[in-house]
Amino acid sequence: MLGDKFRFRFTKSGTLRLVSHHDLMRCSERMLRRAAVPFKSTAGFHPTPRLVFALSLPLGVVGCDEVVELELTEPRDSDQLFSALNAQAPTGLVFTRVAPVPMKATARVRRVVYELPLPADRVADVEAAVAKLMAEPKVWVERLRPSPKRLNIRPYFRNVSVEKRPTPLAPLASCEGAPPWVPPATPSLKGRGSWCRMPLGEPRVLTRGWILTRFSTSICGSRRPVRPVRTSC
Repeated sequence: MLGDKFRFRFTKSGTLRLVSHHDLMRCSERMLRRAAVPFKSTAGFHPTPRLVFALSLPLGVVGCDEVVELELTEPRDSDQLFSALNAQAPTGLVFTRVAPVPMKATARVRRVVYELPLPADRVADVEAAVAKLMAEPKVWVERLRPSPKRLNIRPYFRNVSVEKRPTPLAPLASCEGAPPWVPPATPSLKGRGSWCRMPLGEPRVLTRGWILTRFSTSICGSRRPVRPVRTSC
């Protein structure tokens, strides 16, 4: 299908999860040039491709269903573009779907789901902590930048739960090579948040080697997303 703006779904896993968002953008520009894609560039002294990620991935986090939009200077077939980019993509970056979208449409994140495997000896403690968290009417955190401020993050939590699955343990890069995603066998902490990233606590309390995964990213096409009410003091 022809189009001059496309929305891609992709996975970022393996050792590529240790590449920062800025480095991924520079890598993406080289990938577009190798694939001979007629991408549109920004204006100014340092033009860059009109390549917009709906939500950047924190360093070290595996992304299984990320969103990026690309604008072109001339129409291209979606299937040919999909094949060309996957052929030039580095190991760990796999485009899974593509669809043309109107030029004025912009993907806005409404919900994300994070998942983290848990050591068996800490499942009970985490279950108790999750139950306590979800029962709290307000959860206050201190934000230091750009200015000190107390924020109530409870409206951003849709659900946090500990789930157990009978399937075999997936490899380190569990979403490598596109869906279907194979869930881990060990109990896992799953959190669903509205619009923004969900803080899941301090990673150091868990056994080293477990990897946080952003399981899915839900978007809407409107320019003004529905946001939960923010409470601060």
